[in-house]
Amino acid sequence: MTDPLNAPLWPDVRPVIHRRSSDDAILKTRFENSWLIVYVHQGGFTLHTSASALNLMVGSCLLLRHPHTEQVRLTAQPDESSYDVFWFHLPSDQIQVVHPDDPDTSSLLLRWPGVPSDKQTAEIQLTLPRQHIIHSPVLRYQMAQFLNDAVAWSSAHDVYSQLLASLAVLEVLVRLSSDFNQTVNPRPLPVQSPRVSEARVQQTITFLHENFHRKISGDELARHIGVHFDYLNRQFRRYTGQTIFVYLNHLRIQQACHLLQGNTNDLHEIATCSGFSDEYRFSKVFKQYIGMTPRRYQQMLSDQ
Repeated sequence: MTDPLNAPLWPDVRPVIHRRSSDDAILKTRFENSWLIVYVHQGGFTLHTSASALNLMVGSCLLLRHPHTEQVRLTAQPDESSYDVFWFHLPSDQIQVVHPDDPDTSSLLLRWPGVPSDKQTAEIQLTLPRQHIIHSPVLRYQMAQFLNDAVAWSSAHDVYSQLLASLAVLEVLVRLSSDFNQTVNPRPLPVQSPRVSEARVQQTITFLHENFHRKISGDELARHIGVHFDYLNRQFRRYTGQTIFVYLNHLRIQQACHLLQGNTNDLHEIATCSGFSDEYRFSKVFKQYIGMTPRRYQQMLSDQ
């Protein structure tokens, strides 16, 4: 049986970049010929290539060819104070693209082998848009969560971490493909998924993003949203794929990763600012989600 960690079986996505800024940026590729995938989480900017200038807004996803000889630039828009963007490159030699140069084709068919079984290789095939806007706030947060995980894993140098980064990117591409296909071929919402439930989930997500730095209880959330916590937690898991407090831990770890990239070495301060009651709890949860201690993660960043 082929080793599932074998590099050709998974897209080589290193590095996955996350940038929060109001300044211009250059998007570089380390591949001879690649596809650039951009996701705008917040704000907006103009993306410049040799052929065009595209205005991208929150929720925008973009796929375009990016030869290593071509410079791609981001410039902040005057009406936006800052932008929050993720990007990564997929090498062309790892992915088969159908009709890559047809400007009239709005979608791309991406294929790569995937995980092999004993008898055959399970091919992964996705239809992805050249350009798409995600309107669902819940899906936007999911995309950012998986991409933040990919950023953390892709910064490590071992094969296992690279596999986890590739899996996180694959999850992003699957959700993007699903949302695109739903837009092209819309299906009516089932009776069991009324829009009021999604509104409650979005209200919960907003509350968590605004208050993750402090202690949050299930009772407080129930009072704020106006429904029993167990019911809210079931609805939240149905829409996001995880429970409320697992999602909250993801938020706190994302904040911690951001702070660990800064100038402070005080783990107690980082733990407090990220919403953890003490350094021990912070280190335990951080290792559970990232696979290493905060101190080891900080050391890894300083060694790069």
